[in-house]
Amino acid sequence: MSERKAINKWYPPDYDPLKVPKKEKSRNANSNKVRLMLPFSMKCLQCNEYISARRKFNARKETTSEKYMGFKIIKFHFKCPRCNNSIVFRTDPALAGFAPVEGGVRNHESMAKESKIKPMETEDEILARLEREEEESRKYKEQQERRKKNPFWQKQNESNTDVMTNLEEKLAKQQEEQQMHDHLMYLQAKASRLQESGGQERLVKEAQAKLEEEKNLKRELESDELEVKSFTVQSGSMQNEVKQPQTVSGVISVKRARTVKPETKPVTENAEQAREATPKSQSPENPKKELPGLSGYGSDSD
Repeated sequence: MSERKAINKWYPPDYDPLKVPKKEKSRNANSNKVRLMLPFSMKCLQCNEYISARRKFNARKETTSEKYMGFKIIKFHFKCPRCNNSIVFRTDPALAGFAPVEGGVRNHESMAKESKIKPMETEDEILARLEREEEESRKYKEQQERRKKNPFWQKQNESNTDVMTNLEEKLAKQQEEQQMHDHLMYLQAKASRLQESGGQERLVKEAQAKLEEEKNLKRELESDELEVKSFTVQSGSMQNEVKQPQTVSGVISVKRARTVKPETKPVTENAEQAREATPKSQSPENPKKELPGLSGYGSDSD
């Protein structure tokens, strides 16, 4: 800083101030240098540099011969801060703003284009507008009267409602939100328990094991039923073989001999014969019991 602000400076011996070339001043009276801020954010078309609004530049002001309703249109020339590209924008009195000319474009379109001067209203449009304004003024007066009676009165959803109804609606919404929160917490806890127990894979494996066990049980039951059916069929065939008549002569004669009924005799004679037939060696304490009418059955004579 001291060298830049030094008073004594060195000049070479062959220095001639008359030989130093001087920059010619612009002879155009309609252009001059100004210091300004960028009225809108824009982008350079050469290096795609974004230039923010309200950034200060040394620009050249040029008054053109174009006019709009008696207002002169002015152009401003400045350089891009990155690539030194020439950018030009001008005044736009029709929209009461500015518009880019060359070297750059706006980042977003201005809403001033929509705010152009509308044509004259017709009689029908004037009547509709007056009716709408009258309706709005009537509603405003009704609201003022209601607020005088109840200062907490409010208007919501185009229907006159009191504070109590608003509170009830808010409470109902809060209850619904609380229920949703509780259900969400329950689902989260259930998911955490499922994750701790092994996750869904463990449950799937258990279900598959149960299905396999059931299939094995069904197979065993089916095999048991087949064995039972085969056994019943075999036993039925054996019974049919047993029920067939025997052709042996001895067996038939024995059956016939057993079917012969003995001759009936008086009870007194049978009792006396039984006493005579008892041997002496038999003790009287345990006499041999014989049924009446069967004393002569099965003797040697038969």
